Amino acid sequence: MFLRLGITNAWRNLARSLLAILSMMVAASFLSYSVSLEKGYAGGAGQFVRRMQNGEIIAYAEKLSLEMPKVGEHWVFEDEPLSDFTDYELYYPEYSNTGYLRLAERNNYFTTEDLAALDEIAGIEAINPILRFPAWLNKQMQVSVVGRETQGIDTKDHTMEEYLIDGHWFSSEANDLNSVVISQYIPESETQYKVGDTIELTVPGFSRIENRLHAQWFKEETIELKVIGIVAIPTRYISYINSATGLTSAEQIYGYSSEIYVSKTLWWNLWNKAGDQTPYYSEQLSLQTENLTYLEDIVYDLGNLFPHFQFMSAPKAEERLLSNFSLEPEIAFRNLPPKLALDLKNQAIREQQAVISADLRLPILILILFNAALLVAANILIMVTERKREMAILKAIGAMRKNIIAMVLAEAVMVTFLGGSLGFLLIEVQSILNQITNRNPFFVILSNVMRSYGIVVGSTAIIAIFFGLLPAIKSASMSVMGVLRDE
Repeated sequence: MFLRLGITNAWRNLARSLLAILSMMVAASFLSYSVSLEKGYAGGAGQFVRRMQNGEIIAYAEKLSLEMPKVGEHWVFEDEPLSDFTDYELYYPEYSNTGYLRLAERNNYFTTEDLAALDEIAGIEAINPILRFPAWLNKQMQVSVVGRETQGIDTKDHTMEEYLIDGHWFSSEANDLNSVVISQYIPESETQYKVGDTIELTVPGFSRIENRLHAQWFKEETIELKVIGIVAIPTRYISYINSATGLTSAEQIYGYSSEIYVSKTLWWNLWNKAGDQTPYYSEQLSLQTENLTYLEDIVYDLGNLFPHFQFMSAPKAEERLLSNFSLEPEIAFRNLPPKLALDLKNQAIREQQAVISADLRLPILILILFNAALLVAANILIMVTERKREMAILKAIGAMRKNIIAMVLAEAVMVTFLGGSLGFLLIEVQSILNQITNRNPFFVILSNVMRSYGIVVGSTAIIAIFFGLLPAIKSASMSVMGVLRDE
C-alpha cells in the first residue's frame, strides 16, 4: 500500500518534480548514448575505408604513440620514416613530422600465433593480412603496391570494384595477370592515368635486417604493367552557394590514393622475385566484422586483449583521412571555388587544434548523473517538508518507519524512472535505426534494446535509492507530536 501511495504522490506532484525529471532525462540520454549509440555505427559508416582496407578494423603490429607512456611500459623514440610496408603515414602523417614513440622489444609483424589468437575473438568474422610493399612509379614517385583478390571474391562491402570509373577489375584470365588498377590521379602528380596506359614499376630488393623488413633500392628491377582499371574514391559531398548564380551547388569530392592495386598472384610473384627467399610477414591486417552495431566495443576489447597492437575502426580512420586530407590532393578540389577549398582546409586545422586529447566522456557522465541525483534528493526533501503533516498522520495511525521510507523511495524511483525512460527513448531511436541499417534480426535488436534499457533504468534507480535514502530516513524519524504541535 505504501509503495503504491509513493507512486501516486509522485504522479500527483508531477509538475513540481518536472525539473528533477528533466535533469534525469538528460543524464539518462548521456548514459544511453554511452551504452549503445557510441559503441557502433549505421551500416554505411566508414564505407570507403572499409573497401580500401577490405575490413572494418585496421590492425597494426607495431603500436605507435605521441602521448606519454604509461607506468611500466617501455617505449623508444624514433624519428625515422614510418614503415613502407604499412599505410600508417596515410592516417598519421604527423608521426613523420614530429617523430613518434614505439613499444620496445616488440616484433613489427604479426606471427602465426597472433593470427590464431585474433581469430578466436568474438565478433571477428575474417582476418585479412595486407600485402604491401613500396615501389617507384615511372621513376617519379614512391607508391605502395597492394595485392587484392580477383573479381567477385571480395564481398560488396569490401570490394574496390565499386569505385571503378573505367575499365575492369582483375579476373583469373591470363591477360589480366600482368595488369594494374590505379587511381585516376596520384597525389603529388598531375598525370592523369587512363585504361590502356603502360606504367613502369620499379621494385626494390627486400631483406630482413634485425627482424625488420627493408627495401634495398640498389637491387631495383623495372617491369612494365598495363592499366586495366581506373578508380576514384568518393570521400565527401560538399554543398555551397554559387556566387555566380546565387543558387545552391553540390560537388562530389573524390580521393586519389598512391596505392597501385595488383592481383595477389602478381603480388606474390613480384615479392618472391625481389625478396630472394625473404619471408613476408604482414605488418598490417584488416579485420572483418558481421556488422557495425558494436564495432567500437570490439575495437575496445581488442585493445585490452592485445595492448601491444594498434587497432582503429574504419569510421575513425575515415575521420582521420577527412581531417588531414591524405587522399585529397589539390586536384581533388579543382571544381570548387578556390576560396571554398581553402576555407575547408582551414576549418579542419582549427578543429584539430581544438581537440582535447583526454577522453572526458566518463567524467562528464558522472557529473551529469550526480547533478540529476542532487535534484532528485532536493525534490524529495521539498516533498518531505511539504507533507510533514500527512506523514505524521500516517505514523499516528500505525505506519511503521520502514513503511514511510518505502513510500518516499518509491516516489524517488518513480521520478527517476520517468526521466530515465524518456532519456532512453530519446537516444535509443537512433540506435535502433543503426541496427536496422546493419540488417540485424528483429529479436537481436529487441534483445539489445532491452539490455540497454535495463542498464539505464537500473542505474538511475540505484542513484534514486542512494540519494533518496537520507531524505527518506529523515522523514521516517519525525516525531508525530512535534509535527502536530508545530501545525
